[in-house]
Amino acid sequence: MISHQVRRYLGNIKGIFIVIDASEPEEAAFAEMKGVLRESIECLEESIRRMEKELKDKIGAKN
Repeated sequence: MISHQVRRYLGNIKGIFIVIDASEPEEAAFAEMKGVLRESIECLEESIRRMEKELKDKIGAKN
């Protein structure tokens, strides 16, 4: 589940960069992409934190 979320946000980030590289977006479109990019980065960070916590919990449970 968490792995899927990480891939989803990473795919969003990569997609935005592809669009930026393939075109010269107008300022308004670029601002919108920045907002989506920022949101995807924040969600990716949160997913990684949850994954890290889950792994630590599992490792701690074994020790």
